[in-house]
Amino acid sequence: MDSLYLIARAINNSDSSSVLINNLLKETRANNYARGKINLLLLKAVGLFNTGKFDETIKFTYAIEDEVRESGLYPKISHLLALRANSYQSLFFFSKSNESLKESQYYAEKIKEPDFKYFAFGRIYRLKSNNFGANNKEAYNPDSVIYYSIKSFTIQNKIVNPQMRNGLSIDAYNLGNLFLNNKKTDSAKRYFQIAYTTAKKINQLALMGESMIGLGQIKEKQNQLDSALFYYNAALKNAKEGKRATSIKRCHELLAAIYSKMGDSKNSLTHTQKYAVITDSIANANKKASSVTAGLVINEKDLISSRSKNRYLLIISGSICFLFILIFAIVKLRKKHSETILFHKEEQNLLNKQLNDLVADKITDEVLNELVVMVKTDDPAFFVRFKEYHPIFIQKITQLSPDILVTDLTICAKLRLGLNTKEIAYFSRSSLRSVESRKYRIRKKLNFKAEDDLATWIVNL
Repeated sequence: MDSLYLIARAINNSDSSSVLINNLLKETRANNYARGKINLLLLKAVGLFNTGKFDETIKFTYAIEDEVRESGLYPKISHLLALRANSYQSLFFFSKSNESLKESQYYAEKIKEPDFKYFAFGRIYRLKSNNFGANNKEAYNPDSVIYYSIKSFTIQNKIVNPQMRNGLSIDAYNLGNLFLNNKKTDSAKRYFQIAYTTAKKINQLALMGESMIGLGQIKEKQNQLDSALFYYNAALKNAKEGKRATSIKRCHELLAAIYSKMGDSKNSLTHTQKYAVITDSIANANKKASSVTAGLVINEKDLISSRSKNRYLLIISGSICFLFILIFAIVKLRKKHSETILFHKEEQNLLNKQLNDLVADKITDEVLNELVVMVKTDDPAFFVRFKEYHPIFIQKITQLSPDILVTDLTICAKLRLGLNTKEIAYFSRSSLRSVESRKYRIRKKLNFKAEDDLATWIVNL
């Protein structure tokens, strides 16, 4: 049975792995094999997380929490709580993520075996680094992000058992990204190669793909576009095999940009359209998942309260005197519970508003300022950045005119931001006549009438 568990763990196809896990769970329950059951329950939770079902992962961790805690296996309890923290993090509930991480670290400190202890702490440090880096409510602190990333990589390097060194590839990948963002390409390349090699040894399909994206970005920065294209296409194939929607989206975005650099407008447009479609799909899924998770945040205290009441009932059965104490306690708890529900309803409304702003296809004042600065500095990354925040707008234009060029779409993007012809010409260092000619071509491709105003139409699209 343990050998079948290892096979399920090694399968990269989520559907096949899920079927095998469910079958093995029936066997372990039938044979009362506790450790095997706990391993499989956690593997099932990991499978849900890896396919982007973060809300389902959170619900599942609560569903199996009692079984995992009763096992007394500290590495497994720490893993469960870290997985919950990772899911909260992926849905932007950073305070809930940090709460789960704090409890995960409490159980990690109880682990006796060095390799298991190093593995658990590496995972916790990694998630702390991600929380510092992804929480846009707080000022970005690169020192904290790098500190915890290096700390995680260092402690993972102490692990002796090769089968437990899979966290090393994740940490190497994270460090590669950090160095890449800081324009230290040599260090970034070194860590991406470590990540890819380590992931390949243990068949970590997802990390192999992400590492290829990192290596492709380095090649693109070095203007080796053919090599970058090779890495991006390989990463896209890898992401499709693993059915990882977020990675597929990222690959389409990178491929659209690099084909544009290479002057291949047809392929650039194809990947832009695919990027827009999958962005819309992920946004809708995340919006639904975040709504469910906001409810989980509110109901979490109810779950904890329910467990507490069950314990109280066992005590009451042994003593009548305890009954009066319990009644008093319940009155107090109900009052506190009502206050908590009211507080969390307000918190839910705020979270839902923030999440709606996050997934909606609109430009906030903060993003608008960022894009306007990019226009004024004639930043070549402007169009790619604009697409990231406004993919549906680009999709609508390309649907109306499939043969429209990236240069035309860039003009449309600037008009969408409210810039006039003179401003576009000035900031792009072009002549007024050149910009007017482009606008004329766009009007023609969109079948505009002579009396229609292009800028007004684009702003209202």
